[in-house]
Amino acid sequence: MLKDCAWEVIAAAFDKARARQPDLKEMLDLYEKMVKQQHDATVNVDHSSFDEALLLDRSRRGEPLLPREEFHIDLASAGALFRNLCRLVQDREGSVHVAAQEIESALESEALDLRDLLRGTVAEEGYPFAVADRLALDPELLNTLAVTSIRPSVQACAKSVGTLVENERWLRAICPLCGSEPKFAELRGEDLAASKYLHCGFCGWAWPARRLACHFCDNKDHNRLQTFIIENHLQCKLEVCDVCRRYLKVVDNKEFFGLIPEIEVLITPHLDLAAMGRGYH
Repeated sequence: MLKDCAWEVIAAAFDKARARQPDLKEMLDLYEKMVKQQHDATVNVDHSSFDEALLLDRSRRGEPLLPREEFHIDLASAGALFRNLCRLVQDREGSVHVAAQEIESALESEALDLRDLLRGTVAEEGYPFAVADRLALDPELLNTLAVTSIRPSVQACAKSVGTLVENERWLRAICPLCGSEPKFAELRGEDLAASKYLHCGFCGWAWPARRLACHFCDNKDHNRLQTFIIENHLQCKLEVCDVCRRYLKVVDNKEFFGLIPEIEVLITPHLDLAAMGRGYH
């Protein structure tokens, strides 16, 4: 989780990314500012109401510990972060600037209920898209702002109950903490002793997984699993499945030790384009 890294380390990673991919400088500058806002956010979440006996019972039954609708968030902190991010995006030019202004206007007129948006984003994946459709707002931008705003609270909540997760006994491809799908994978270790970890797309939890299998449909046929590597971009690669047509980014902290996986995933839109161009999603 990015909160676990010192800001100086994160900033250095962005500097290296700009040196590697100068054509993405404008995008990386914006990402860095957004991540800095997240990193600086102060979160106060009450974890005392969690029933530890219930969570342990779920774990023993092989169920995720805490479904996303049960996560607690600091609404005041998430709301302030949302407004800061919205103002930050307005510094850009063109259609994104206009879309951010429209979102801020909806906030000021109270057509957009920020607390409802943030609670809904926690409880249900894709909730901001429904809100955007109802209010004629930019769906991608509203979703990005909402998801980014709740993440510090969600990750703080995950860390508070994470000690109860039994990672080594978890054999499923959904997050053992919240039950969401992985967003990306990471290779850790050295050579034959290297392990693969999946990183949750919602709460940021990481858990060990099989090296050779599709983490969406459990396909283990090696003839229908492929790895795509783009020249000069070896730190992150694509694993694709020809059964379910899904893809997953894999950050290689085995060969390139010291990478920050969350940043490597942010700075590789070319991999998403390559996968989608081949019919994967």
